[in-house]
Amino acid sequence: MHTRCGPYNRDNVPITLRSPKPGSRVVGRHISYDSICQADHDSISYQWRQVTVAIDAQRAASEWLHSFQQAFNAHDASGVASLFEDEGSWRDILAVSGQLRTCDTPEAMAALLAQEWKLSPDRQIHIESIWKSEQAERYGEQVVEAFFKFSTQVGQGEGIVRLRPDVTQPASLSAWMLFTSLHALDLPPADPTVQAPPTREAAVEPDIRNWLDRRLDEIEYTQRQPTVLVVGAGQQGLSIAARLKALNIDALVLERSARVGDSWRNRYHSLRLHNDTRANHLPFLPFPPTWGRYTAKDQLAAWFEFYADALELNVWTGSEFLGARKEEDSQRWRVEVERHGETRVLHPRHIVIATGVSGAPHLPDIPGLDRFSGPVMHTAAYTAGESFAGKRALVIGSGVSAHDVCQDLDRHGAAEIVMMQRSPTMVISVEPGCQELFSLYTKGDRPIEESDLINSSLTQAVQKKWMPLYYSRIAQMDKQLLHGLQAVGFETNQTGVLGFTDLYRRRGGGYYMDIGCSRLIIDGRVKVLHARDFETISGSGIILADGSVKEFDVIVLATGYKSLNDDVTRLFGEEIAQRIGPVWGLDEEGELRNIARRTPETGLWFLAGSFPDARINSHYLALQIQAEEAGVAL
Repeated sequence: MHTRCGPYNRDNVPITLRSPKPGSRVVGRHISYDSICQADHDSISYQWRQVTVAIDAQRAASEWLHSFQQAFNAHDASGVASLFEDEGSWRDILAVSGQLRTCDTPEAMAALLAQEWKLSPDRQIHIESIWKSEQAERYGEQVVEAFFKFSTQVGQGEGIVRLRPDVTQPASLSAWMLFTSLHALDLPPADPTVQAPPTREAAVEPDIRNWLDRRLDEIEYTQRQPTVLVVGAGQQGLSIAARLKALNIDALVLERSARVGDSWRNRYHSLRLHNDTRANHLPFLPFPPTWGRYTAKDQLAAWFEFYADALELNVWTGSEFLGARKEEDSQRWRVEVERHGETRVLHPRHIVIATGVSGAPHLPDIPGLDRFSGPVMHTAAYTAGESFAGKRALVIGSGVSAHDVCQDLDRHGAAEIVMMQRSPTMVISVEPGCQELFSLYTKGDRPIEESDLINSSLTQAVQKKWMPLYYSRIAQMDKQLLHGLQAVGFETNQTGVLGFTDLYRRRGGGYYMDIGCSRLIIDGRVKVLHARDFETISGSGIILADGSVKEFDVIVLATGYKSLNDDVTRLFGEEIAQRIGPVWGLDEEGELRNIARRTPETGLWFLAGSFPDARINSHYLALQIQAEEAGVAL
């Protein structure tokens, strides 16, 4: 280990990194240090594999980052790799690789660095400050965790390093996890000749055309073309539009519904988000602290509409994205949009598809479905169960929507409710189970930006080892719930999985966060039927494999949605769809495929995922678009 305190800045001047004395001034998230390498650092003592370890967290992090900076700037790939333990991993978002990459072995890190340095021989990194260092428990391990800021040739970054003592040399620390991310680009002053969106007036003198007049003109795009066309005004589309607005990049959002928020407003009456409101804030404008823990869909829809207005986002409602093709001469897109019955042609440089993970409703080929005499609907068209009071309902599927519909039918007095389970389902209680998952955002007074940084730092290697243990512990909390479900024949899938987030990213479903329907199943108010016992649908119900008949008045298909890839083919053609490959799902490094990252088709981007995904990934996507517009190679 290096004995000299570090890190050093780009002028080789030592950066002050000691822990603050009591009463020292704190500026924002940065500690104001007043001397160099003092001896009164905070000391950490804890048991490490039966060895008592006393570690100065600030000094340990400083020395490791100094060594990392030296090896990186010397382009010593093996030297960088040697700073990691054998199980060490590194996730980088744009800062070093210019991409979203994860390396789960020191060998993979060395290979990636060698490749990057070959492409960018002058690439350097400079550690600017450590703004927080402490002992922490992360993913089941006691670590020294340090948050730091750094710079590269292209911009400013933020990162986290987690250190653990070496198994054979407890006094020596190696990196278990490293996370680096680009936070902002360093750009020259804007070129006044480049077209930019209208900005808020600087003068206070009255004008014939007031703010509203200018906003209406801005939204119409009669005198200019949008730089970015965003398709979809849900959480993803609004988040990226807000990020681009903050970077002074002209973006137009298309929403085919009549109002912003209709994608939530028009869904079934009882819908609420199943994760904590405090984890779901949109960029720049958090939800009010007076809101409840689980946000109602109409509450959310109204907020989306307010959000677009408050942040002055340019949105066309009642507008359908019909398709696009690339113009060879200008390398812009030629996009056809149907707006209020008329076709408008736009020529953006970038298109962001932000319509969600799913495409159109998936309607599986169920034997005999066309013979059923009663109403058949997909959950996308289901609104409320009042019209089914006293009716017998079959709900096909066992994911979140299936459970919500069954619960709504019970609330409205359906005579009989049967859930047809097609495959085992992961079930986790919202309380207490999910509260551990949300604790990053709900416990303590940590700023949401810090929580997002921690959230983003989890690598696939750690996930594979930690998540099964974590969910096993939650399964113990939910033991009574799970036993009750299994006793009535509901099949659960709790072991050997990486959690419902992983299922969502790989399959888009297969789980349920229980907000009450599991009790209805256990109590027999919602009965369970397995698809393997089903033969065909008849005019009045279903015929089972044993020949018996069950009669129903309505069938609800909770069968999910088509892949986003189907929409890509429809909107951009087979050639582009083949070129970019699958959208969504995880690649071999555990990164989402073609989401918030450059695709093989220049100027075509995708955003999808949860509310935290929207907030986090929109930042990185906006930076990539900004870099392309500025001609900066990441």
